Parts: sequence; structure tokens; C-alpha cells
Amino acid sequence: MSFKPVEQITGLIPDTFEQEVRKYLTFFPLLGYFTIPHKVKVKSGTISITDAQGTTTYSLDPESTFGEGELGEINNLKEPTLYYNYLCGIDPAGQSLFLKMNSGTLRNEREWYFKDLIDKALGKVIQRNIRKNLILKDSIAENPAEPKVVNNKILTLVNDHYPSGVLLRRIVQIENNGKTFYGLEEYIDAINTAPINSDKETVVAVSTYKDADAWDGKPASKEKVLDIYQSPEKFKVLDKAMEESGFFQTLENALARSGKSREDFSIIIKPNFMFFYSLADKSTFTDPALVEHLAERIYEKGFRKIRIAEARSTLSNFFSNRDVTAVAKHIGYQDGGKYQVIDLSDNLEDWDYGGKLGKHYVNKEWKSADFRISFAKNKTHNYAYYTLTLKNIYGALPMEFKYKVYHCDMGDIYEPTIDYIRAFPIHFGFIDAVVSADGPFGIFADPYPQLTQTIIAGEDIVAVDWVAPPRWAWIPCCPDTCRKR
Repeated sequence: MSFKPVEQITGLIPDTFEQEVRKYLTFFPLLGYFTIPHKVKVKSGTISITDAQGTTTYSLDPESTFGEGELGEINNLKEPTLYYNYLCGIDPAGQSLFLKMNSGTLRNEREWYFKDLIDKALGKVIQRNIRKNLILKDSIAENPAEPKVVNNKILTLVNDHYPSGVLLRRIVQIENNGKTFYGLEEYIDAINTAPINSDKETVVAVSTYKDADAWDGKPASKEKVLDIYQSPEKFKVLDKAMEESGFFQTLENALARSGKSREDFSIIIKPNFMFFYSLADKSTFTDPALVEHLAERIYEKGFRKIRIAEARSTLSNFFSNRDVTAVAKHIGYQDGGKYQVIDLSDNLEDWDYGGKLGKHYVNKEWKSADFRISFAKNKTHNYAYYTLTLKNIYGALPMEFKYKVYHCDMGDIYEPTIDYIRAFPIHFGFIDAVVSADGPFGIFADPYPQLTQTIIAGEDIVAVDWVAPPRWAWIPCCPDTCRKR
């Protein structure tokens, strides 16, 4: 049994030459991942396991053993980088086999336009999506069942081969026809969660739309973007992210440490919206509906001092109606209900931060808050690489003319941001990646954004910012905000 090459490309071959081309094509390697599975029988063998108590040797029983082996090859050009995921599960008792393979391009960037077009074209040639569920007895028969992996945490070997991703080899448990058996999986994970100079463990939740995998990376129409943006599914995705990240448990722990009542416990949510320029482009500011949903869920838990906060930006110096209250109202925030909108550039007091920020200012409500949340928008940045939960707090710095004060006078935006976070820590981070601004100027505009359909959440904002980029093929190059944090 073998898997056939991609038949779509045969349409490019004139009919009169097709048979001749097929004959000679067998002498040349095709791009992609190819394999021929074989039923194999074990004649004899032993397995020895050594521990502190000694060595135990197990003998294989040929009559109870069933196996599968493959002859295969991976063929690819140097670019684009090939990824592949492989899963093979064997049920010895039922002599059944479940084999699944996927291959494609590891990266699908929008950085070098013409190179990326070529990469995408080649990616279609090497892409494979193969599933075979077979019964291998005296003959080969299709098994109509739909197997699924029920446990992938039995044993994992991590091979750190890629700049940001890893190749995982792991033993998994598979359920098929009501029976469970084991399989071997090779899985390329674009997210490298290994620590750098740290032994801390934390949880980051990545919650996606149910059909997020259907997006092929192509720029979507404005109608499709609006359809995704307006879908009520985003609220379920946010609820799931809150649950899986332990958000409310973290909030309850902070409440217990404060000794305050729920009514007096102060919570500030810092979204990103002061670089908003048009309601027609949803990609550059945190979705107000998501922020309000988070505030609503917090309110349901009995908390009453909930504030949504932003500071004025450089644009406020040059355009009218660019103060925080005006922009918040324009994009949909309803001040005065279950939350209050505040301007972090007002109501200031002196504060000595030390470091590069030095003697500066802080908004009094930001200073006195018991729980601060960074709710970032997922977007790229022309020199900070990407602007997520850490960079979002740069926007909370109080000075209105940020470009002059921080970029020019202080000569750095990273250290002042970290000085600010050290003085007034961020207790939780969310990333709105339902639609994402991409390209070198994603911070400003992206009328055809990426349909990433994801919300990310976690208590450790460095971990949140590390997990997010590889999901959309951005390499987490650790901007200075991450390093200095």
C-alpha cells in the first residue's frame, strides 16, 4: 500500500505527454513526505529496564505482538522549511492500525512579499493530509471508526531543532472502536515552552475558535474579517481562556492577600486603543466587546471597583478629540455602568522609580489598584517586533507626548516600561488575537488582517508574550521588554 502523489499538479501536464512524464517521474524524488507502511512480525526480542533496585528483563511474545514498519522519505528544498506531524497507533489484539500524517510549511510569514508568495506556492506542493484507519489481518480493510488521541502526556522526548519550535517524540494513548491502545507521535510544535534561565512554571491558556484551523493564512476579505469579529463565539473563547488560565482563582488569591472586601478591591483593565484610527479597521485596538465581557464576568463575582484605563498618546498632541474619554466612547465603551473609564494621564502624583524612568509620575488610581490586567491587541510593531501584554503597558505611562518624552528624551521605551511594571506589577495578561494586524506597520493599520481567531491568557505576562508569537509564525525574538523583565 502506498500514498499517491498530489494529483492536482497533473492538470499542468499535456495529455499527450502524461504517461511519459509519469514513467520518468518515478526516477526523481517528489517534494513532501512519502511513506509505504508494512505489516511486520516480531520473531524474538527482550527489553531491559534498569533502576536503583537492579535490572529487569522482559521477553517479547511473538504470538501476542503485532507491528507496523514504514519505508519512507522526506524531500524538500532548503526553503520553505518543512514541517510534518506523524502519528502511528497499533492495536495488537485487533491487528488494526491508525496512521495519520500532515506536512506543510513551518512558517507562513508576511515579511518578504515575493519570497512569501513563492513559499506559499511551494507549500501547496509539499502539503499532505493523510489519515488511514486499517485492519491488517489476512487482507487490508478500511476501519470506519474515528480514532482520537485521549492522552499525550505519557512520555515525551523534546528535540529543540528550530529557532522557536520543537520536535516532540511522544507515546500517546488512542481510543478506537471503544478500545484503547498506544501509539508513537512525532509532532512539530511551533511554540518552544522551554524556560530561559528560569525554573518557574506557569500556565498560559490558548483558546481558539472551533474552525480556526480552517484558515489558510491568506488575507481575508473585509466581509470575512467583519464576520469573524462580530461572531458571538469570541465570548465563549474568552470564557474558556479565563477558565483554563485560572484567572478567577488568581483574582481570588489576590483578594485574600489584600484583606479587603470585594466592593473595595480595585481592579484596572488596561486595553490598547489610543492608536485607533478608524472603525473600519478592527485590527489595531483591543475589541471593546471583549473587554466589557471581561468586566461583566468580574462584576458577576461581586467586584465593584472596576476601571478601564488608557493614557493619552502622542496623537493626542496633534488631533482634537483624541483624549481617552472621547476615543473610548467613539469605539464603543459605555462609561458609568459596571465599570468606569479613566485617563492615566490625569490625576498624577510624583513617584521615584529609580532606573531610567527615575523621578516621574503615576496616576493615583493605577498606583492604588489591587489588581492590574493588561488586555493587549495582537499586532506587529515596526521596531519592537510585536506589541503584546508587556508593550501594552508602555501605553499606560502617563506622559501624553510619549514620542518626545520616552523615545527621544529618555532614548528608550523598554527600560521605562519595565521600571513602571516593577513599581506597579501587572497581575494578569490577555491577548485579543481574534483578528491580528500584521506586517511592518501592524501597529498603525492592517485593513486585511490575519484571521488568528485566538485569545491567550495567563498570570505571567512574559510567558503570555512568549507563547503568542509562534502561533502565527512570528519568531519570539524576545524584545527588550522581555529581556529586561
